[in-house]
Amino acid sequence: PDTSMIQSDCRSLYDLQGVVCHSGSLNQGHYIGYVADYQVNAVTGELKQQWLRCDDEEVRIASEQEVLEAEAYILFYVQKSYIKSK
Repeated sequence: PDTSMIQSDCRSLYDLQGVVCHSGSLNQGHYIGYVADYQVNAVTGELKQQWLRCDDEEVRIASEQEVLEAEAYILFYVQKSYIKSK
């Protein structure tokens, strides 16, 4: 691959956007997902994040601690920023 565009003095920051968890065996099991949901306060314009736990037909609010303690199978990130180091 062409690495000429890669600069060692740059780095990216990422936010966790989603988590997929699997329970069971290789042949069968069950998946649940956690997804970050963002809402803007109409008065203040402040961005608020909450986590949703999706399990079949049930969707409920989950705490950040619950998400961080989950046994993740797949993690999804979104690039937050790109910083050039000094």
